[in-house]
Amino acid sequence: MKNVIFLIIFLFCLNSYSQEFKNITIIKSDKTEIKTLGTFVYEDDLIKGIKTKKNNLLISFQDVNKVFINKETYLVKNYKFKKYLFLKIINGNLSLYKDKKNYYLENNELGLKNIKKDEKRLQFVFKTGEVSLFINKCKAATNELYNKRKSLILSNLKKIINIYNTCDTSSKIQFADEVIKESNRPKEKVKFGLSFGLMKLKTDYNQPFSIEGSDKNFTFVGGKVYIFSNIFQEKLDANLSIDYFFRKNYQINDIDYYIKNSTQFTKLTIGANYTINNISKLITPYFGISGGLLLSSNSSVKLISKYLDLPSRHYTLSNELIYNINVGSYIYLLNQKIDLIFEYQPKINTKLSDSINLHNNSSSFSSLSFKLSYIF
Repeated sequence: MKNVIFLIIFLFCLNSYSQEFKNITIIKSDKTEIKTLGTFVYEDDLIKGIKTKKNNLLISFQDVNKVFINKETYLVKNYKFKKYLFLKIINGNLSLYKDKKNYYLENNELGLKNIKKDEKRLQFVFKTGEVSLFINKCKAATNELYNKRKSLILSNLKKIINIYNTCDTSSKIQFADEVIKESNRPKEKVKFGLSFGLMKLKTDYNQPFSIEGSDKNFTFVGGKVYIFSNIFQEKLDANLSIDYFFRKNYQINDIDYYIKNSTQFTKLTIGANYTINNISKLITPYFGISGGLLLSSNSSVKLISKYLDLPSRHYTLSNELIYNINVGSYIYLLNQKIDLIFEYQPKINTKLSDSINLHNNSSSFSSLSFKLSYIF
C-alpha cells in the first residue's frame, strides 16, 4: 500500500515538474528562431529570462525581440533600464501589456508605465489617474473613462484603449464632457423658500406633576435659505430655516389639577441634506440633519389646583437647543421646485421656571413635523 501511495506522489510531482516547462519559440534581433522547452524566470513579477529544460540554461533578453508560447505573444520591452518580457494584450497607438500579474500601458509619448490597482477595493480595479494621461487626446476615450471611473476593471480598460486606438489624436488635450460641465458649474447657488407645515407635539409632565402628557397639532409658517453647492456633484446642500408656530391653548385634566398650556414658539435651525439618487426627473429624495434653537419663552404652563389646600403655580418654558433628523424630497412641478420634508425631533427636556415661588421643574417633549417649502 505504501509503495502505491509513493508511486502516485512521484507521478504527481513529475507531472507538475513537466508542466512548468512549455514549448517556447524565441525570435532574436537578427530574426533567427530558437525553439526550446523552457520556463520563465522572474524578478519580483517581471519576466527577466527563460530557463531551458535542457542543460538548465538561462536565456536573457538582450538580443531577443519577441517570444511565442502557444498562441500568446510576448514582447521584449525596456523598463527601468532593463529588458523584460511582457505579454501583449492590445497592440496599437496605445498598447496594453502584462507581466506575471501587473498591467502596463505604452505609447510613443509616455513610454511604458505600470497601471496601479486601487488597493482600497476588493475587486481588481485600476486607478484612473495614470490612464487619463495616456488618453487625454481623445474625447470619446476620456468620456468613457469618466463613465467607468468607479468600475475600471480590465474589460472596461480594454474598451477604453480600443476607443482610443480608433480616435483622431492629432488634436490638443481633451477633457470629458462631464468634467467640463462640472468646471463650468457655479460654485454655489442660493435659493429662498416660503414654508408651511404641521407639527405633532408630544409633551410629558409625568416627571414634575405625575400627570400624563398629550399630543397636540400645531400649524406654522416660515422661511428658508438654501445653499446648493457644487460638492459631490451638487448632492450636498446647506440650509438655514426659521419657523413661527402659532399659539395654541389647551388644557389637561387630572384628579387634583388642571394644566393650562399656552404654547407658542419660534424655531431657528441650520442643516445639511444629501440627495440619495434621482428616482425620476421629477423627484430627488434626500436625508439630512439639522440643529438649532427653540425659542419658547413665550409659552406658559399653569398648574391650577382643584382644591383650596393645594397650591397653584405658573411656569414659563426655557429656550432649548434641539436637533432634527430629516427625510424629504425635492419635487419638480411646472418648472418650480418644491421641498417636501419630514422632521423628527427626538425627546428633550425643558425647564419650567416659577419666578414667584422660585420653584423649578422640567418637562419633556418630542415632535414630528411635515413641512412644504416653495423654492424660488
